[in-house]
Amino acid sequence: MGRYILKRLWRALITLIVISMLIFVIARVTGDPIAYLAPEDASEQELAQVRARLGLDKPIYVQYAFYVGDALRGDFGNSLRYNRPAFEMVLQRLPATIQLSLIAFIVSTILGIMMGVLAALRRDTWIDGALRLLAVLGQSAPSFWIGILAIMIFGVHLQWLPTSGRMGPEYLILPSLTLALFSMASVMRLTRSAMLETQTQEYVKFLRAKGVPESQIIFKHMLRNALVPVLAVLGIQLSHLVGGTVIIEIVFNWPGVGRLMVEALLNSDLPLIQAGVMLIAISVVLVNLLVDLSYGLVDPRIRIE
Repeated sequence: MGRYILKRLWRALITLIVISMLIFVIARVTGDPIAYLAPEDASEQELAQVRARLGLDKPIYVQYAFYVGDALRGDFGNSLRYNRPAFEMVLQRLPATIQLSLIAFIVSTILGIMMGVLAALRRDTWIDGALRLLAVLGQSAPSFWIGILAIMIFGVHLQWLPTSGRMGPEYLILPSLTLALFSMASVMRLTRSAMLETQTQEYVKFLRAKGVPESQIIFKHMLRNALVPVLAVLGIQLSHLVGGTVIIEIVFNWPGVGRLMVEALLNSDLPLIQAGVMLIAISVVLVNLLVDLSYGLVDPRIRIE
């Protein structure tokens, strides 16, 4: 188990290094940073002074070392539009995105597993068919279309729920459910397949022959083994949720990092884009690391290794 943890930590570190290099390269490829920082009428001498002050006159590997050092201190420069520290602005929006992603993740995981177990236990019945149809619709319909449809039905026509902003718990319902639908469908289908495969295992037949209660067989033995492949995709699903918040935050006017990133892209605000992308990347890598480490709690074979 110790070697497994060290391998996962090493992979997470390598991933973050590669991401930081990509962000650094993309920032340089998109144009000279001086063009964003210096006045339009600046002379060549003034441009050279700005380059020297920012370390842009040094070799590229030295610039990258400075970039990593600044990033470790949370210094991505000031926003070109707001003239405020970019990382500070992203951190202010982060709680809203975490709240939305976490609620959607919890909802999609719990409901997806419950629906998958129910569909497997009621295989080839109308319940199984209805749940599988819902899963297909959840995976095929675009999230922005579902969001607009939810706003029209529950916000405009029925007027049951608010559709814009973040001013109370009720404002979370529509965006979180819309964001959770795709992941819930994926978890449901995977859980159903894993449960059906587990039902045919010899140990399940042995437990039933011994007269072990069916509920104990399902939840203590079958479900635990079926959760191993489900856990394998939970990190991917959470990554999808984090990426999907960009669209959901725009549709529901949710004040999170995704919406801030879209505004930064429209304004060519490079420091703000770098800070946001790096913070989202760190969050996704850490979540995937936690999911990888949780395998050992579910699958004893990993602990033995």
